[in-house]
Amino acid sequence: MDYAFGIDISRYQCSPNNDSVLLDFDAMLRHTEKVSFIFAKATESYGYTDPRYGYYKREALRVGIPLGSYHYSYPAVSWKLQMDAFLNVVKPGAHDRLVLDMENHMGLSKKQVTDWLIGALEYLKEKTGRYPIVYSRAQWLDTYVEVARLPKNLDYWLADYLLPPPGGYAKEQTPPPRMPKGVSRWLVHQTGDKLPPLFNCASKVLDYDRWNGSDDDVRAWFGYTEEQPPEPEPEPEPMPTYRARVTATAGLNIRSGPGYTYPISAPAMVFGTIVEVYENKDGWSRHNKGGWSNSAWLERIGDAPPQPPQPPPAVGEPYYGPLYWQKDPRWINVRLGTSASTIGGYGCVITSEANVLNQLGITTNPFANNKWRTQNNGYVQSNLIVWESVQEQHPEIVWDGRMYNPTDAQMIAKVQAGCGLVILVDHIESSKILNEHWVCSVNRGDGQLWIYDPWDGQLVRYRDRYKKPTLQCTVYRRAS
Repeated sequence: MDYAFGIDISRYQCSPNNDSVLLDFDAMLRHTEKVSFIFAKATESYGYTDPRYGYYKREALRVGIPLGSYHYSYPAVSWKLQMDAFLNVVKPGAHDRLVLDMENHMGLSKKQVTDWLIGALEYLKEKTGRYPIVYSRAQWLDTYVEVARLPKNLDYWLADYLLPPPGGYAKEQTPPPRMPKGVSRWLVHQTGDKLPPLFNCASKVLDYDRWNGSDDDVRAWFGYTEEQPPEPEPEPEPMPTYRARVTATAGLNIRSGPGYTYPISAPAMVFGTIVEVYENKDGWSRHNKGGWSNSAWLERIGDAPPQPPQPPPAVGEPYYGPLYWQKDPRWINVRLGTSASTIGGYGCVITSEANVLNQLGITTNPFANNKWRTQNNGYVQSNLIVWESVQEQHPEIVWDGRMYNPTDAQMIAKVQAGCGLVILVDHIESSKILNEHWVCSVNRGDGQLWIYDPWDGQLVRYRDRYKKPTLQCTVYRRAS
């Protein structure tokens, strides 16, 4: 082909326990189909770093192959948390290029996924001076993203490849890829998924990619055609000048610049949110929540405090704490309590509890929750949760007991009052026996009962997924 050849890799292309079977970077330059570029997975969500990313980046630099870094995105989790973690791992320099991998909508609407993506794009541009590449496929973008709202000059890396025959490898697809509606140009085409390896590779497969141009075009895009001037030191963030409270009852949008023509850069702030204002311009205020908002809806309440900003309100209004998946690679195989079971297989309760606690202002996760309970008699019979011990672990939390056979209205009232619920459901409702499973409530501020299911990481309306009457739920709240 007349298109430069590259590969995309993660820890799965090498042995996790044997450094002798890592990818052979020198062979990439000797092979007939020379590797002109590499994209390596750096991070996922905001707490997972690919264990081989550092090795891949060092080796690519050593042999002189341009390397881009990609982040697997969780749109139901704060884009700022994820982008800060991504930047902290990559630490981008003059020749680093970033990619947002968009493949999981996590049960969100098209508008919500688009809002998240715009926020992440604008934030990375602010921090690096350029938009990242967006990786996805045409059908996914058409279904889950309002492409017309995205910046017009984005670069796209599009997956479009052939399926393998039984027992064999597929052939490499020929560019160009199928294009999303409203997109007229592509930068990279993933032309093959799990194709034959070209050099030492523990997984015995590689993903192939083609650049819309030559090897020289690749190197120019990565900034290797001329000597780059040293990057200027970033200006320190100015100290806030005063504090203000959001007075818009319907929520206040945050935009990337001082005006309605700028795109939304962060989730809207709810009534009562406290912000620290850095500057005012043309009736708009730049604050510490990720952008600019209309000053008319920000009531000044006093001078900025000298200490760092406080955490967001814990109860009484919608708050998106981290929502964790029980099968997260960081703890999927961790033993649940002292049993032989794992968090990935049977940890729906402690995962749901951790999600509720995060919504109530407690910083925790399923791994930390399980560790504390294992070491402090938080389980009985090796892995059965002692609900009330949450108050010993977190004195600022009250376990309010169980509600048996609650109505949806009763559960919604609890959520609107600032409580978090862990709800018992029948995981397989078509079965004659109860397949016990636990999910957690999420307060989205719209008067409906939303849940996050730790089994598959989906944020959905409760009755869109579970139809049977609720047997019981357990209730958490902040201590008054």
